[in-house]
Formats: sequence, structure tokens, C-alpha cells
Amino acid sequence: MSGDNKDKLVEESVSEPPVVSITLSTPTPSSSSSSAAPKVNPKPREKVVLAPGHSPLDWAKLCSSGADLRGTKGQIYAHVPLSEVAKHNKKEDAWIIIRGNVYNITPYLPFHPGG
Repeated sequence: MSGDNKDKLVEESVSEPPVVSITLSTPTPSSSSSSAAPKVNPKPREKVVLAPGHSPLDWAKLCSSGADLRGTKGQIYAHVPLSEVAKHNKKEDAWIIIRGNVYNITPYLPFHPGG
């Protein structure tokens, strides 16, 4: 290969890729178009007011306080039968099962925005 061919190969391999220009636009409905969907104004989200002392920070303080939040009266269950979980179905005593684990959510209910 001669020196001229090497320079030509280098020039060809260094050339920049072509630039593609794309223009995006959103269609605007015309006033005479009957197929245009009416504007829908979404309902603004309503804020849920928590009782004083029931903010996420208050919940974090309660969790780190060392208080017994299990509600099992010191008893540790290795296996909780569904019949036992079914007994805890009131606002004052609520247990749930998530992915096979049983949780006592009673202490958390006042902190949850949905109650």
C-alpha cells in the first residue's frame, strides 16, 4: 500500500456520520373539527389531614422508641394459621398477610392517610 492510500483510508474512517433533523410537533385541534375530544380538567387531589402527632416523622419516632408494636403480647409465632389472622379484623386489632408474612398494622392505622 502506498502512503496516499493510507491517508485516504484514515480520512474515510474519520468522517462524521450524517446529521438527521427531526421536527416534533403536537397537533392542535381546529375549532371546526367535530372529532376533537373535549378538554377534561382532572379533579385536583385532596389532601388528607392527619391528626396532630400522626405525621410520618411521628411514626418513625414511635418505631425507634422500642415500644412493642407487634401486638402479640410477647409471643413470637413461627407459623400463624389463617384462623388466627381472621380473628384480627377490626380497626382496633388489624393483622394483614403480605407475601406470606403476617403483620400487625393496628399501631400504624392512625398514621396512614387512608385510615
